[in-house]
Amino acid sequence: MGYQVERLNDYVVQLTIPGVDEALGWNKRFLWQSDQHWDSKKTRRDLLKRHLSEAMECDAPIFFFGDWFDAMQGRSDRRGSKSDVRKEFQSISYFDDLVDEAAEWLAPYASNIAGWSLGNHETSVLLHHETNLVKRTIDKIRYETGELIEPMGYEGYILLNFTRADGRAIDGGKKKVFFNHGSGGGGRVSKGVTKTLQIAASHPDADIVLQGHTHKYWAVPEPRVRITSQGRQYTDIQWHLQMSTYKDPYRNATGLGWEIEKGFGPVAPGSFWTRFQRTPSHGKVKLEIIPELAL
Repeated sequence: MGYQVERLNDYVVQLTIPGVDEALGWNKRFLWQSDQHWDSKKTRRDLLKRHLSEAMECDAPIFFFGDWFDAMQGRSDRRGSKSDVRKEFQSISYFDDLVDEAAEWLAPYASNIAGWSLGNHETSVLLHHETNLVKRTIDKIRYETGELIEPMGYEGYILLNFTRADGRAIDGGKKKVFFNHGSGGGGRVSKGVTKTLQIAASHPDADIVLQGHTHKYWAVPEPRVRITSQGRQYTDIQWHLQMSTYKDPYRNATGLGWEIEKGFGPVAPGSFWTRFQRTPSHGKVKLEIIPELAL
């Protein structure tokens, strides 16, 4: 694991990545995921496992942005359906079993999971059952493996600090990532893309904006005209990434289910990769967006 994670405050986590050497054509990949709904029968665990394994192979930091858990099969949850309960969770200790099984399943990838935030499925359990599934799973992973995962809220910032091997700063070596698990239905026609203008205005410092929740999938660049304190004008891009899900309601479809009744249509399961790179021909740290879908 070639990075260090530290919490600056309740809203901000910083990731420091040392050893950025342009002479070697340095690059670093990150894996950003949301809405895995890992405990649902409809989740593509095969695809999820493949992406996490790939992150381990290239030593990529991994971030989860809410709704890792589906967690809708509690006794008092009106969204639940007995037919959707996986066999291993058909017990009276439903939430305990979710934590235990998730910690065991994630243990092989724990060394590269840098941060894990809450989604509306976890906050619903926290509100109605007074237990934080994400924090409990992180604590169990730490107890079982010794690996530290930074818990995060529903919204916040991740500061990416790229430095030389000796800790010295790099031109363009600081990137700011704003995340919010998401809200609303995503828009049947717009897919929620129009929200980018609002977020760009309210969070102008972010280089990357990450959202989940709606199970839509898109990437939108927002070009910006900037000016330095010395009066030099330049342009850059604020990237808006709408992360998809790993829950596929049309896989082995029976013609029933909440997503089908609501007419949400099929999804494109997957994640986003980003690649940060620095080369002799370009001294600054550059960003590349890489979709990862099951097509």
